Amino acid sequence: MNISPFKVFRWFFSITTAIVWIYTLIYLMSGMEDIKSWYTGNLFDFYKMDTWKDSIFSPDVKKSGNILSLTLSLLLTLTTVYLWRIRDDDTNLRLHLRVNMWHIAIGIFCISAWLWYGHYCPYVYDEVFSAYHFAARSPWLSLSYYPLPNNHILFNLLNSFAGRVFDDYLQSGRIISLIAYMIVGWCTFYILSSVSKNKILNILFTALVISQFPVLGFATQARGYSMLIMCVVLAITGLWTGKKYGHYLWSFSIVSGMAIMPSFLYLWFGLGMSYLLLQRNERPRFIHFIFHNVVTFLIVWVFYLPVLTLSGWKSLFANKYVTSTSMGITDFAMNTPWQPYMDGLLKEWFGISAPVAISIVLIGLMISVIFLHKDSKIRSWWMYMAGMIAGTVLIIFVTMKLPFYRNLAPLCLLIWIGISMILAHLANQANYLKYVVLGAALLILVSTHMRISRLLPDTLYYYDVRSTAERYQACSNKHIIIAGDHITLHENAFYWYSILPRGKCHFQSSNPPLSGIYIAPSDVKVVDKNATLLWECEGYKCYKMGGK
Repeated sequence: MNISPFKVFRWFFSITTAIVWIYTLIYLMSGMEDIKSWYTGNLFDFYKMDTWKDSIFSPDVKKSGNILSLTLSLLLTLTTVYLWRIRDDDTNLRLHLRVNMWHIAIGIFCISAWLWYGHYCPYVYDEVFSAYHFAARSPWLSLSYYPLPNNHILFNLLNSFAGRVFDDYLQSGRIISLIAYMIVGWCTFYILSSVSKNKILNILFTALVISQFPVLGFATQARGYSMLIMCVVLAITGLWTGKKYGHYLWSFSIVSGMAIMPSFLYLWFGLGMSYLLLQRNERPRFIHFIFHNVVTFLIVWVFYLPVLTLSGWKSLFANKYVTSTSMGITDFAMNTPWQPYMDGLLKEWFGISAPVAISIVLIGLMISVIFLHKDSKIRSWWMYMAGMIAGTVLIIFVTMKLPFYRNLAPLCLLIWIGISMILAHLANQANYLKYVVLGAALLILVSTHMRISRLLPDTLYYYDVRSTAERYQACSNKHIIIAGDHITLHENAFYWYSILPRGKCHFQSSNPPLSGIYIAPSDVKVVDKNATLLWECEGYKCYKMGGK
């Protein structure tokens, strides 16, 4: 099937503009109380509902929401008019699905690794929180409510629909991560195949790259990090094609990445600046790419419009997880624990606690490849790596906040692809080197999986996940809950939802239930005088409400 990417994009943008105008007009004509009444009436008892009504959705949020929605609508309209005035200079793109044995082999490897390691990874706090406080509630809640960065918006939005199909929002979330993981594997193989024609080596290197701890580890989680990695590799694949239509894949990937979490900005900025530097002598492509990024920014704005107008811009840019506590850049530079941070980050990526040595090797490798390597594709790849790292460092100093390690997981994948490119190029130089590289890659792959078996799942979130799951299960087994009792969970007792019988319990955010079983954190006061404490275990209390 032949399609014009430009025409498809133009129609998509036009429809999006119409939808935004409808949303803007409804929002402008509605008062605060009308919006609160409609929102809370359609989203019953969501997480910290009273906080949203009293402080999150404030008069300031409504005022800024009016300005932001109207401004976006006007910018979209102007851009739409421009898109319909310019000519379609793209060549038609022929869409066809080509699957071979190598793609099937990568898919089997991904599914096998996901099943094996996922079996040993109990559900963690963040997985349960995202699944049952957002995805299981409503797609609109995932799209518009941002009390914490735990709401990986696009991921939870997709899981809202997938969970209904599987009737298990935790399992469906992990399946979404598996699909993202498989796409990462296929893109990695495609990129490596552009440098080396040796399919056996390319398959081996692909397995090595996607077996690295943060890449494989987050593929087992019902969280947005695997999709984040997928969006980065899709974006760079769009640039890697060297075709004009690759910019559309870039835009799709950037919008998707930003829609998962705002920290994707680190990667967008670094990759974009590197590409512009590489295209500095290609004026038409340079201008075309800048225009695509302007339009991409507008679409990202569209996606975040519900959050901006209902949760406010501060929920994104001024929450405690992104706001710096430093007094200035000098204070940040002098008092930030750089050594432990780099030690932990590089130990995750390479398994070695030698941040200075690894950094020197990586910097030396980048400089050597960029300026001395004859293969233009390998040089370009390491230019992207240099740009990603430089862009990340720059934004860290602008925000004066170190990101969580897991937000930088895509960098691990891309650096390992770069290393694999050099090894593949080395193997092509002489027949005996091929076997040396093959043996080294197999040795690294085996040692990588031995290491992962020790790291998962605890190191993913830096607390003892296994012990946490065991403590909750011990409480559940020790204190048998009477069959048939209706169980209500306090909103901060969400982890119990993953271990109690499915369909037996639900959440509450406002008032304790009038009857049945009620489980809450120990510091939550229960005012019902008829409540009977049945047991207390691991920081939680279980009550029989409404008398004995």
